Amino acid sequence: MSSFDPNQNDVNRAQQIIKREQSNALNWATHVLCVFLVSLAFIVNLFRGSSKNPSIINLQRCSPIDWSIFGGFIFVAIVVCYMNVQRVQEEDRVKRAVKMGISKSDLVYND
Repeated sequence: MSSFDPNQNDVNRAQQIIKREQSNALNWATHVLCVFLVSLAFIVNLFRGSSKNPSIINLQRCSPIDWSIFGGFIFVAIVVCYMNVQRVQEEDRVKRAVKMGISKSDLVYND
């Protein structure tokens, strides 16, 4: 375990995290992020086109700009994934430090 020394702010933060995790309505940031990624994937698909539907901006398939758009989407998806993993690890660290909202079956991210 780390040398993290919990204080009242950490207890309050853990309580907020637990409250958010128990409610779909309070977990809106996760839902917005999912809608953002699905929307971005849809837009990239429209820009790139498919075998049945042409590109809405007349991109030629497998051109440098086509691959750049696709690569940009992959990069954004990886960055979003990384940021979420960091957020979950930090929230797990706070909950474990104050010994709230954890169970024996939870995955351990920080050991």
